[in-house]
Amino acid sequence: MLGSRGVFSSFTSGKLTFMDDGPSSIPSAAYLVTLLVTAIGYLFFIAASLAISRARSTKITDLAQQRRSGAQDAIAILAHSEAYLVCAQVGRFVCVLSAGIVISELFEHLPNLVLLIAVTFGQTSLPQWAGVSANITLVSVFVPATLIAVQIVKPLTLQNPETALCMVAGPLKTFFRCFGPLVLFVHSSVRALLSSFGLKTTHERDLAVSSDDLSELVRRSSQEGVIQKAEQELIEGVVELSDTIVREVMTPRADIISIKLGTTLQAFIQIVKREGVSRILVTGSDLDDVKGMVIIKDLIGILDNSSSTSSWEPYIREVQFVPNTKSVSDLLLEFREKRVHFAVVLDEHGGVDGVVTLEDLVEEIVGDISDEYDAPGKVGRPVIQFDGAIILDGSLSLVDLERHHRISLPEGDYDTVAGFVLSELGHLPSVGESFRFEDLEIKVRDVQNNRVVRVSIQRPNPNRSKQDLALDGAPAQNSLPLAVDSD
Repeated sequence: MLGSRGVFSSFTSGKLTFMDDGPSSIPSAAYLVTLLVTAIGYLFFIAASLAISRARSTKITDLAQQRRSGAQDAIAILAHSEAYLVCAQVGRFVCVLSAGIVISELFEHLPNLVLLIAVTFGQTSLPQWAGVSANITLVSVFVPATLIAVQIVKPLTLQNPETALCMVAGPLKTFFRCFGPLVLFVHSSVRALLSSFGLKTTHERDLAVSSDDLSELVRRSSQEGVIQKAEQELIEGVVELSDTIVREVMTPRADIISIKLGTTLQAFIQIVKREGVSRILVTGSDLDDVKGMVIIKDLIGILDNSSSTSSWEPYIREVQFVPNTKSVSDLLLEFREKRVHFAVVLDEHGGVDGVVTLEDLVEEIVGDISDEYDAPGKVGRPVIQFDGAIILDGSLSLVDLERHHRISLPEGDYDTVAGFVLSELGHLPSVGESFRFEDLEIKVRDVQNNRVVRVSIQRPNPNRSKQDLALDGAPAQNSLPLAVDSD
């Protein structure tokens, strides 16, 4: 005799036969319904876990102000998110355990339902393997269907976790009231166990990410279209700000525009007109003898009345000095607190290493900013040749080279492409001199006043299209577009 209640009789012919006392479908149907409920419960607790982990408190508060159903319960859940995350995990465990028990019982009772269906169609017996086939079919359908449902529930929850949390908040709080003691026991036990090993409990909502992890998350979000390219540039600029030092963003010593004490007002005006600057450094005998700076706006009153007796020197202001190793983020805060836009950068020996302005710091976040006095070709924009080589400004920092052109060069006692070239060659190169670094062909294109002004970098794959190269070489969102050169 197989099954229960004397439903089946096993004969030597290998058939299952309907007996006079009749099979009952009630146990089998009840178990199927219970199994379905446990599967739905499992999906519910998965959605609850994801919603608690990803929901934003500010948006939940907005939903509560809009009187969205379940929003108040959602606020209460987020206030005790750690306990409710454990509650959701306990709920998933209960559902899995219940499903296992139900399936084991179904293996015994499911043949009853199969035989009842057969009797409905006039069959009084079935092959004995029919019951086994029913059990195999149950498992092969239930498990994949549950897995597919899980993969559907996850993205649906993640698309709008706040709305999902409002929907599950009521039932989740009810479950917490029923299983609260078990949840608290599990929670306290885990805490005590981890504390004995000197560890702290962490949950999905409490996990912090490093700046590198955040940059990777931003890149993925941009690739998926969640955030725009411009937003990606801004966020990455802010994240990398604390890792950037002043030496990497300053105007180097060789490019400083300065004026000496004793210069006539007429000569001063000519320098300002030629250079188009709003602030100019004032020096004594040499560049290291800094006396202060002049803001051109201060001289408006005497520019129209520039008699030979007029002098610009009474308008000299004090200038701020900063070390070249100072963090850009710290300097930005210092500029804001002291309400200044200009500072002189000093090297380790106390000599002038360069100057830095507020615009230089802001450009690290938003990209190159061009004003009315910037010539079209002076922003250092890359030029793509038809052979695939990218011609770059020698003053381009290695950080921007990797960020905007996906070309990584090793760090050293230099911050720019020109510094890398000088370090590799060991001497001042001449125009046209080239060398190979790993799989890159690097060539010096222009040298002026002992400075490497322009450099070309040739990627190894000559089959790449110009469109691909342009995408790789695209500058920051706010910088000028690429130009194409044919020579």
